[in-house]
Amino acid sequence: MAVIKPGNNTRRSAAIVLVLDVFLVLAASYSLCVFLGICAWPFSATHLFSKASVSSIHNSSVTKFGIHFTDSRAIEVGQALHIQAERFSYAMGTAVPPSAANIAAAEKAGIGAVVTYTNVANPNGTGTRTDPRAGPTPDAVFETSFTAALDATHPTIAVMQNEEDNLASWGGTTDEYLHMLSLAARIAHAKRYPITNGGISSGGLDIAYWHYLWMSGDHQAADAFARVAFAANIITDKKQILGDIPDSTNPARVIFGNNSILRAKLTRVEALIVGYKATGIDYINAHWYEVPPSAKGRALAWLGQTTGLQVMSNEMGVYETNPPLITSMLNEAITLQMPYAVWNANIGMAGNNSPLVDQSTAAILPNGIAFKDFVLAHP
Repeated sequence: MAVIKPGNNTRRSAAIVLVLDVFLVLAASYSLCVFLGICAWPFSATHLFSKASVSSIHNSSVTKFGIHFTDSRAIEVGQALHIQAERFSYAMGTAVPPSAANIAAAEKAGIGAVVTYTNVANPNGTGTRTDPRAGPTPDAVFETSFTAALDATHPTIAVMQNEEDNLASWGGTTDEYLHMLSLAARIAHAKRYPITNGGISSGGLDIAYWHYLWMSGDHQAADAFARVAFAANIITDKKQILGDIPDSTNPARVIFGNNSILRAKLTRVEALIVGYKATGIDYINAHWYEVPPSAKGRALAWLGQTTGLQVMSNEMGVYETNPPLITSMLNEAITLQMPYAVWNANIGMAGNNSPLVDQSTAAILPNGIAFKDFVLAHP
């Protein structure tokens, strides 16, 4: 029998064994990581109606809380509430609007500017638009106006349009919006600004998440979500939803068979959700009114998982004096690790009759006290 003498072959064999051992340890560690939901398989695709985890995909663990307050005292009110960010609007295609000075003042005060850019005023570059909705513009016109807007505002984060699923806000198609968003992302990134979509409407996200649950066969969860999200006392346009969608008792009922507007809205929202990731935006933005975190939190987490983007909200609010609900919504923003959670502090906007501050005196009201106390407790 030949004796194998130590030499190059033995050293090579030992090296191979060592490499294999390291590979096996790494593979086992990665498998455990996937099992615990900390990471995902690198080649797995997420489809809109796949059974997604409710855990979001995160890039940041710090939530910056802000307000949207369309008043000349916006900075003063923001400082009283100890915010870290404030939402502003900037109309492109016009002379520099007054909001540019407000944005500069906010940044000087150490408040981040979450700026919503709209092209309502002059979409074609040839005149003033009479339609109040935003719409598509030629690429060259958009690139010029958006570049100028960024140079005038230096946003902490750019937000492209507002509620693109809402026909009252966006007059173009979903494809036109996604194309514009892709162009905006390229321009913003070239200037090193993060960017997000305008914000899926609160109701739009609700019907999309309900539809996902129903189509995935989880009818019990769909029914439970519908009872909370579509309650008659939450948002007026949802009053008839429960009787116009299938449920476990009436599974054959046609989805929005009596409401073509909501049927079209569902199609619109789902097309947007499928297309967001390819646009190159940094976050997925959705609005949140009233629906308790027990339901809305799961919808927002699903949105983040489905798009592969970290979820944020530049418009949150309630319709009554309810400090505990405000606290729970803000706490959910932290749980979801939203980079930005911006509260709608405007009275009369979207039926919001319970603002954070008194509109005449700027005195902080009960809702505002709850907001301020939470922000102070989570610097």
